[in-house]
Amino acid sequence: MSQSALPEPSYAEVKLTAPPETVARLMEALGTTGEVLFDHRGEPGTRGDIVCTARVAVIPPSPAPSATGTAEVVVQSALTADTSRWPGLDEPAGAGQFEEALDAALASLDGVDAVRSRTVAVTTLPPRPAAG
Repeated sequence: MSQSALPEPSYAEVKLTAPPETVARLMEALGTTGEVLFDHRGEPGTRGDIVCTARVAVIPPSPAPSATGTAEVVVQSALTADTSRWPGLDEPAGAGQFEEALDAALASLDGVDAVRSRTVAVTTLPPRPAAG
């Protein structure tokens, strides 16, 4: 399939105001309908709600890939990373190293020819309770 035959995406801007857990669930669901290109989450307000603004590309469905061709598969994943093993994730250099490692891991999947990863957001999580 030539590049010119690919369907053009439409773009939407979404603004959510809710508790962080609700925003996270809704953003995860939104990621199943398109590619989240930008996601900015503010600090919690006095009621604990945050404001999240996202820009989403929604790509129209294309014909099913043939068994002998190739297809581009866009997957959005959320990973929890150990910051002691990946210092500087919130900096461009650290995010770039993480993207390179992720690309290498995904490229090792059977039948995968090329991988491009992009860090969308890095959110610090509260410390985990000690196992005991």
